[in-house]
Amino acid sequence: MHRGPRLVAAVVAVFVAMSVAVKLGATSPITLALVGVGVGVLVWNVLPKKPISG
Repeated sequence: MHRGPRLVAAVVAVFVAMSVAVKLGATSPITLALVGVGVGVLVWNVLPKKPISG
């Protein structure tokens, strides 16, 4: 079930974004979910779909 570094990066970005939001004072689960999903989708769309080989 290895989906590649793109998924891993998106998941890591979600956790990082949520922890940063908590440190900034966000306590609402809805706010945390929106921040996490937004960052995850952003990272997912920014990263290339296929691994760059070179």
